[in-house]
Amino acid sequence: MRKIFMLFASVIMVVMVSQQAFSFSVELDNKIVASSIVSRNINLFTSHKINEFVGVTAFSLTSKNWSEVYAGPEFYLAKWLNVGAKIGLETAPKSWRVASSVWAGKGPASILAIYENGGSGYWYNISATCQINKWLKVGILSKRFLGTGPQLHVSIPNTPVRIWGSVGYDTEAEKIKQMIGIVVAY
Repeated sequence: MRKIFMLFASVIMVVMVSQQAFSFSVELDNKIVASSIVSRNINLFTSHKINEFVGVTAFSLTSKNWSEVYAGPEFYLAKWLNVGAKIGLETAPKSWRVASSVWAGKGPASILAIYENGGSGYWYNISATCQINKWLKVGILSKRFLGTGPQLHVSIPNTPVRIWGSVGYDTEAEKIKQMIGIVVAY
């Protein structure tokens, strides 16, 4: 427990120095409950598998000047493929927001693509990863407002903790940005 606390405190210190992004998530069985702070935003995500074919997901994001919330079904088309569709609201003049997602994975490789659109405009997140061994996962991340580049996930042996990071070039801002995160999976 002390090791986890020290690890968490170290990550918080890094985040306080970094002005870019930080993510923290907790995974429990078939439900994933995650919260993250990304450039001073607070995010919550949950997913629940109802049966082998259907699940439900919900997401919310709150920042000083903007918020969104949406939810909807997820369909498991095969063991290696699921798709989702969500609808919700945001704090833009045109408040409706929609989102779609696709996840595919086989063996050590997987890809997740999320696309959102609404009154404030579009957003995307595409993550392709490959599990190299028990403690190392590598891949490519492309996320609007954070950029496109490599990502690295390192699991800490004998703990439920995984630390990950990504460095990417944001073509809209024309600069390099980074993101770090921690996942606790039980």
